[in-house]
Amino acid sequence: ICTCDRDAHSSRSFTIVLDSEPTGTVSIPITSDTTAEGVVSASSVSFTVATWSTVQTVTVTGVDDNIDDDNVNYNIVCGAAVSTDAAYNGFDPADVTAVNIDDDTAGITVSPTSGLQTAEDGTSAVFTLVLRSEPTADVTFTVTSGDTTEGDVPTGTYTFTSTTWNVAQSVTVVGQDDNVVDGTVSYSITLVSASTDAKYALITSTLPASNLDDDVAGIVVTPTNIVTTEMGGTQSFTILLRSEPISAVVLDVVSGDTTEGTVDRPQVTFTAMDWNVAQVITVTAVDDLIADGAVTYPITIGPATSTDAIYSNMPAPGVLVTNTDDDVASIVVTAASTVTSEAGQTAVITFVLNSECTSDVVVSVQSSNPAEATVLPSTVTFTPATWSTAVTVTVTGVDDFIDDGDVAYIVSVGPAVSSDTSYSGIVAADVQLTNTDDDVAGVTVNPTMGLITTEQGGQASFTIVLDTQPVGGQVLILMTTDSTEGTLSADSVSFTFSNWATPQVVTVRGVNDDVADGPVVYQVVTAAAVATDPNYNGFNAADVSVTNTDDDVVGVTVSPAGPLTTTEAGAQASFTIVLDSEPTGTVSIPITSDTTAEGVVSASSVSFTVATWSTVQTVTVTGVDDNIDDDNVNYNIVCGAAVSTDAAYNGFDPADVTAVNIDDDTAGITVSPTSGLQTAEDGTSAVFTLVLRSEPTADVTFTVTSGDTTEGDVPTGTYTFTS
Repeated sequence: ICTCDRDAHSSRSFTIVLDSEPTGTVSIPITSDTTAEGVVSASSVSFTVATWSTVQTVTVTGVDDNIDDDNVNYNIVCGAAVSTDAAYNGFDPADVTAVNIDDDTAGITVSPTSGLQTAEDGTSAVFTLVLRSEPTADVTFTVTSGDTTEGDVPTGTYTFTSTTWNVAQSVTVVGQDDNVVDGTVSYSITLVSASTDAKYALITSTLPASNLDDDVAGIVVTPTNIVTTEMGGTQSFTILLRSEPISAVVLDVVSGDTTEGTVDRPQVTFTAMDWNVAQVITVTAVDDLIADGAVTYPITIGPATSTDAIYSNMPAPGVLVTNTDDDVASIVVTAASTVTSEAGQTAVITFVLNSECTSDVVVSVQSSNPAEATVLPSTVTFTPATWSTAVTVTVTGVDDFIDDGDVAYIVSVGPAVSSDTSYSGIVAADVQLTNTDDDVAGVTVNPTMGLITTEQGGQASFTIVLDTQPVGGQVLILMTTDSTEGTLSADSVSFTFSNWATPQVVTVRGVNDDVADGPVVYQVVTAAAVATDPNYNGFNAADVSVTNTDDDVVGVTVSPAGPLTTTEAGAQASFTIVLDSEPTGTVSIPITSDTTAEGVVSASSVSFTVATWSTVQTVTVTGVDDNIDDDNVNYNIVCGAAVSTDAAYNGFDPADVTAVNIDDDTAGITVSPTSGLQTAEDGTSAVFTLVLRSEPTADVTFTVTSGDTTEGDVPTGTYTFTS
């Protein structure tokens, strides 16, 4: 039985030979009864009178297909012999049984098998499907989603034929949208096959998938600020949900001050049917007779009541309502001067009522920017007896550390506090003032020269600090340097309102290069500052001078130094050569063998450039063959003095490499054949050959004699070989 493996296209063989000498040529036809499973190496074998006893080999090779058809038995048919020898003519040898081992397995390959992700915004996921073997009939896969509310497969069936079985088909899964906040939902994609091919009749596979949510729960209130007036009229706002709830959501609506305004509905309810339909709340202003100014009060909404866990107790934005007054009262404010300074210059403001009050009126006075000015006293009081008497307050400039120029600020007044309904809550006109500055922006860098770094990584540092406090956001100072000589611990420093006076340390670390270039002076360049403070934006601080000391040495590394081993059979050995530092010009090094009869080199020279100096170059040494038994021979690969425009490398002589060439010759003779010589008394002769195994260094003569000249003789008795 011959067993052949389809996968490896393997072969097996059998032999055939005659049992006795024929009187004529015997031909035996050889065929495979199933060439789709196995083929033979020859269509027939023939035996002659001279070769009848020589065994002949027939090779059987398995034939591959793509079908999962299990192992298949077949026969190698040895047909009836054809010969002029009547005894052999028509003789039918035994056939040979064989089996072809199948290498195909029905199945499907799905890629990827995990990580499929869709999204409610319609984002799709794709996987591919392909058969693992050729089917004997069409194979149709039905692909379905385990949850079509989360993901759907628009094209539900995919068919493979015997010609398209190995062409991958793409399956698209499309995410499905809903209005519910349900997070990322996992679901499955199921594949089921159908075919009259039994191997593919019912193959199933399930893939995990997930659908990303795009819904966010929330309560939308629009607008959140409205204005009403005591003179009459209404205003309204709307409420709706951001996502569909799974149960009713109830929101209470409450006015924070019913003496100023009321709402028309105490409560609103949203369901899954109307969650996105805006509900209108109307606010009606309430009038009073008090000169109390514009009053702001809140309308509180929620928190929500619901059995939906997401909406339960969810807070809602409130609405601020301002109810404007329709009553008149006034306070007269006069400033004798509108300038203060950081050096302490003051200004005086006077206050007086425009009409008599019926009870005390207290008015608060404050600076809109306490960092620029203070106000004393902080309140002024008028009585029914002194309402027409002017009262003064003093405004004093405040010093800071910011170069902020002359800063405008406001002294705000009121609202008044009084039991007099005409003055209670009244707000007087504010006063515009200016505080003059005494600061100058600047950047201090220390030191700006004398710093030393080294190519071994030695460091030096300097500090940067602002001279005044910046305003707005950060002050960013970018720094650059020659990156071939040094690197910075930071390529920028940033100062803010809080750390402006703290010096920041910048460390410069030396960078190694491969050139023996001595100490190099380079600069740390500070760019113009970037800041929202216009006084610092574009400010260019001083640069810093640094010197980087060198650590490179001229040299050539040859490895290994030997001994390399080559052979006369052509075996090779190699060594590498590379520069120890970067040259300023091309460096060429000649390479020669001092004994080319034993070994030769692959290149007569190697060259290194500024770009390739550190690239190791390999030189291959190949053994040279001769025919002489001359034992192993030592020789040298000579690395000559370098040639270069770089004075440091020109003339540099690298180390040579030792080598040995292994001999493959052995003195001796070869006689063929060494047995089976047969002569006959009728004068039949026999012949054998004689040859040397290696080249001699002088003539070699062999004397050939017979041990029994009565049975056999050698007419030519001597045989000579030369070099």
